Amino acid sequence: MASNLFEKRFIAIMIDILVISLWFFIPVVGGVILNEEYGIELPTSIPAFLVICIPLYFIYAPYFYGHTFGKKWMGLTIVREDGKKIAHWQAWVRYFISVTISNGFFCLGYFWVFVDKKHRTWHDIVSKTKVVLIKK
Repeated sequence: MASNLFEKRFIAIMIDILVISLWFFIPVVGGVILNEEYGIELPTSIPAFLVICIPLYFIYAPYFYGHTFGKKWMGLTIVREDGKKIAHWQAWVRYFISVTISNGFFCLGYFWVFVDKKHRTWHDIVSKTKVVLIKK
């Protein structure tokens, strides 16, 4: 179970990275084309926009929908330990812990699913959430 869940979570995060990369790629390439072809300069606010949008994607998608695009595609959802919809604070804590601590120690926080009996990552444990398969 843990390896299957880990594989699905891994693929889901790769899909999410692709989505975020497109957010970055499309405005930058579009800006270069507009600048070279028409002399229109790319707004300097684009990097700030990305810095704001990436956290919002990983906070508000799980809060409102229970998953990011990648998790939805892989048939996963994020819930509280009791199986109910996550709270707003849990989405924030989950994101903050995942980018600082789970990623910060050579991504060991993600591999914790193989150690934890409930197959949770560090950010799952701290935010009192879990990732489960969507029931069909």
